[in-house]
Amino acid sequence: AIYHFGEDEWLYKVLPLDFLGFDNLEIYQLAQFCRTQKVSAYEILRKNRRFKIFNQFYHQLERWQRDSHNLNLTDLFGEVLEESGLTAYLVSRPAAADKLAKLQTLYGEMKELVSQRRGYSLADFMAYLETLEKHRVSLNQSVTPNFAGVRLLTMHKAKGLEFDYEYIVNAYDGHLGNKRRRETFKLNL
Repeated sequence: AIYHFGEDEWLYKVLPLDFLGFDNLEIYQLAQFCRTQKVSAYEILRKNRRFKIFNQFYHQLERWQRDSHNLNLTDLFGEVLEESGLTAYLVSRPAAADKLAKLQTLYGEMKELVSQRRGYSLADFMAYLETLEKHRVSLNQSVTPNFAGVRLLTMHKAKGLEFDYEYIVNAYDGHLGNKRRRETFKLNL
């Protein structure tokens, strides 16, 4: 939405995100009003007081879009994560460690790209992501959440991970293919 600032399609993809806290009915009313008035949602959010609930978010988007031309990509990313409330939202949710690890992977990829080219911008990063999507390449999660406690995983999910201790519940010797079956056959002479 920052990169595509001014394009309603991208705004409507962002507004329903949980961490922003907008009511779906208000989003629908905004879309309906814009459609009947044949006007851009950005124009309505900028001028119309009827939808003032979106006003602060509009100004944030506008500032982030301006900052995307003036800030380092990684600084912009950090600013958006903090000011949007996404980081706080993820920390308060179940499986926070996994989600934060995914964010760390994305940030690491950005950092690597910025280190390779000094003026790396949001537009460059969006083109990079588009290329990855086009060729169906995903970012490899290089960071594994590190926290104290018990992790419950399926055997398939745990494959390739290393732990100090592993317990397999309801398993017995022979359960995982270590079966020793003695099959004999009779010889009829």
